[in-house]
Amino acid sequence: MINVAVLGAGAWGTALAKLLADKQHPTRIWSHRPDLVTQINEGHVNARYLPSAELPPNLVASADLEETLAWKNGRLLFRHAGMEAIMRQAARWYDVDVQFKDKVEEETYTASVPRNVPVSQLLQALQETSGLHFTIEGKKIIVTK
Repeated sequence: MINVAVLGAGAWGTALAKLLADKQHPTRIWSHRPDLVTQINEGHVNARYLPSAELPPNLVASADLEETLAWKNGRLLFRHAGMEAIMRQAARWYDVDVQFKDKVEEETYTASVPRNVPVSQLLQALQETSGLHFTIEGKKIIVTK
């Protein structure tokens, strides 16, 4: 499978992204409209441009063009992202579940990480930076203070 980024979430862009995601390609779609990004990610629909199509959960929308292109090129990019947002991206990237046992502070982090970095190495760097603890149990990452 290849990572695919579709730039533009109009009818054609959404239809193309849906087709690729339905074929199990990890797919990102970029839109300049944050409200549309939320609608695609949370409701799995693009009501304005393709209202009759249910979008698959492996189709992820972003309003951040740089982040979308970094993802397509094999990098995770975090800019002023909180730990929950970072771990949501890491969960998709590494195909794991993440469980927060404790409430985390609202600190933000900025980093660019190559795709070939093992999850253990990413978690070690996050642990050193944040002071949080990360435990891997099978396909689950547990985050504690």
